[in-house]
Order: sequence, then structure tokens, then C-alpha cells
Amino acid sequence: MKTCLSCGQQVPIQYNVCPYCQKPTAPGTKGKSSTPLVGGIFLLLGGILAAGNGIYIAILGGTLGSMYGVNIGGIMAVCGAVEAIFGILALLGGIFAIQRKYWGIAIVGSIFGLISIGPLFLSSIFGLIGLILVATSKDEFN
Repeated sequence: MKTCLSCGQQVPIQYNVCPYCQKPTAPGTKGKSSTPLVGGIFLLLGGILAAGNGIYIAILGGTLGSMYGVNIGGIMAVCGAVEAIFGILALLGGIFAIQRKYWGIAIVGSIFGLISIGPLFLSSIFGLIGLILVATSKDEFN
């Protein structure tokens, strides 16, 4: 048996991670992976695509008039603004994932990245990958 450096519990010597606190039990044991970093990068890429696409759609919508008695331009402008906001929230989630802070905000940002469409659905795909990576690395967040 050995003593966990983090919580002080007795742990079998073959364990590298404490079963009580989930922290490394030996000095020099790597406790953090690159999973939140990679997830954050995917969220940043998806957020940039979604925000850019949303701004483009909002500007394009503002230039369109009405069609068949419906204000198409106004509807497109609102949809573009919503997508841009979703992209900004995905960017925020990516920043917190890279910093390994506020896991809840990183998860919410990745969910908004998932539901933002973006060009060719790339924002959604990047958001899904980021969501999976951030969700599986919860223990690495402060």
C-alpha cells in the first residue's frame, strides 16, 4: 500500500490513480492529457466558422427585400444573428476548455457549437467532437 499525495488515503501500490480522489498517486505521474486542449481547438474552429457564417447571412439578409409578401431579408438577418451568437458562445466554450476552467461553460459552449449549422455543417461536426472531448475530460478542469 502507498499513500495518495492528494487525499492521504491508502491505495494499493500498483494503482497510478487514486480510486478516492482520481488524482495521480506518484510524483511525476502525468495527470493531465491534451483532450481538453484538442476539444477547445475544435470548438474554436467551429465557433469561428459559425460566427463568420452568421455574420455573412445577417448582412446578406439585410440586403434582401421581400419575396411573395414575406420579409425574407429580415428573417435571414435574424437567423444570421442567432447563428453568430451561437458561434460566439462556442468560441467562449473553446477558450474555457483550453484553459481547463469552468467545465460547465465549456460544455454549454460546445452544445451551442453543436447546434450552430455553419458552412457545410462543419461547425456542428467540430462542435460534436469538442463536446465529446470536453465531456470526457471533466476531471481535468478546475
